[in-house]
Amino acid sequence: MRAVVLFIDWLFAEYPLRKLYCDVTETSLSQFKAARRYTKLEAVLREDVRTDTGYEDRLYLAIYSDTWERGVTPRIRAAREGGRL
Repeated sequence: MRAVVLFIDWLFAEYPLRKLYCDVTETSLSQFKAARRYTKLEAVLREDVRTDTGYEDRLYLAIYSDTWERGVTPRIRAAREGGRL
């Protein structure tokens, strides 16, 4: 997960992106609990993904650069300065 966080931080620092999207299924959403405070639900495609047990919704989450830069970037800088990265 650390590599993903650093990659997202690099993308926002290097490119003029306003937001990034990720799509997840309902069952895989639990893996993103830590990141939920930095994402916003943008869309739901009902019963879009077929599984062994039926169909699941596909969720599109957005990570906005301004939210990221206020919440995550300062923590990454502090970790770098403290020698933890």
